[in-house]
Amino acid sequence: MDNNAGEQKNNSGCGCGCLTFIIILVLIAAVPRVVTRYKNRHEETGTTEARTTEMTTAEVNEFDVETQTEDVIIEVSSDENVENDTSIIEEYNLYDYTGYGLEEDNPATNICDVQETVLYLAMHDVPSPVKIYVSGLSEMDCKYINNDFDNTFIKVFQYSCHSDAATGDIKSVDYSFNKTDSFYIYKNIVEGIEIPAEEENALAVQSVVSDFMSENIDSSMSEYDRELAIHDYLVEITEFGNEDEVIESEHDVYGVFVDHVAVCEGYAKAFELLSYCCGIESRLINGYGDDNSHVWNLTKINDIWYQVDVTWDDPTKTEENYDEHDFGIVHAYFNITDEYMSNLKHSWNSENYPECTSLDANYYVVNNSITDHDGFVSLVNQYAVNGNTIDVAVSDFQNDIYNIDDIVRATGYVGSWTWNMYFENDAIGYQVIRLYFY
Repeated sequence: MDNNAGEQKNNSGCGCGCLTFIIILVLIAAVPRVVTRYKNRHEETGTTEARTTEMTTAEVNEFDVETQTEDVIIEVSSDENVENDTSIIEEYNLYDYTGYGLEEDNPATNICDVQETVLYLAMHDVPSPVKIYVSGLSEMDCKYINNDFDNTFIKVFQYSCHSDAATGDIKSVDYSFNKTDSFYIYKNIVEGIEIPAEEENALAVQSVVSDFMSENIDSSMSEYDRELAIHDYLVEITEFGNEDEVIESEHDVYGVFVDHVAVCEGYAKAFELLSYCCGIESRLINGYGDDNSHVWNLTKINDIWYQVDVTWDDPTKTEENYDEHDFGIVHAYFNITDEYMSNLKHSWNSENYPECTSLDANYYVVNNSITDHDGFVSLVNQYAVNGNTIDVAVSDFQNDIYNIDDIVRATGYVGSWTWNMYFENDAIGYQVIRLYFY
């Protein structure tokens, strides 16, 4: 994936990079540990018929670390059937969750409801596998649960369909899942549950996450301030990895927090993990950036959803002379709308995600950093000094009046400079300009 930070022109260099995957909400960050009753049993003969198949290890591994742009079938090798104790919904009704699929008379009718219920049960410590009641879904629908699935906390790897013996209609599906490092870290940080000793990677990441929170987060901070601290921290500690070579750790939080090397999926999962640990709801988005498979986030600030791309806000990937100069952190992709993100060469299946239409928590709006041409020229005259950076949005962008090189030369500055414009030439609302002097 090419992490291209939009149009750029400079006297030195600039750029970015990325990769895959998404959907579903997880838990609100302060939820108490849920104690549930759950029992396994074998389905008796009669009204249902189980159909099972098996997926190879190679297919599982390819799914976990490669790409989600192609359909991936996950299948099961056991005839075991399970049954949920649905009192979990009555006792722990979080975020107005409706419980589609937990009871036979309230089945899930689309794969998004199935995904939400599987994740809901997993995060409430219901053991794998879990039973989801469905209606009107084909076996093909049930197979592809991982398409647009938010796999930060769990990874679904098996399924078993159970259909009505007379009609052939699928009545329920048993899904098996594995818990990820992020699952154990979240449970430890938020709910105080000890991480198993054998989960060495989770323990290593937990130590870093705990340090970040104690050093950067306090109860007086707003959701916006916590989110900004998370965003900037991840950009500062992470270097973009090798997109041409599949390295599993770079697709997960371990790559970010321990190795400090990750691709877009690692950045996005790390952002989601820290967000939930800090009481902010977040989701993965799986789509395309500059026509390459890409993963980024949605974030919910003061009950409003925004688009965030931490990977493309990291300027360190292909920036020339980066070792010699601190180009700082970009905020062009911080809390923007669907329309802006689309203009920034991103595309995704919008039907599967909340709509983002507000700029209330946008970086430049909150920091009063939106100006016009006269204001921009004034800033250039003020900041044309070695080591300074101008990071603003302009409201009256036109190519013919924003000739950055001419504006800088007019100041008499004799050093070097590099600049980026992040939106397309037909910028909507504002254009982000980042200018660095060295």
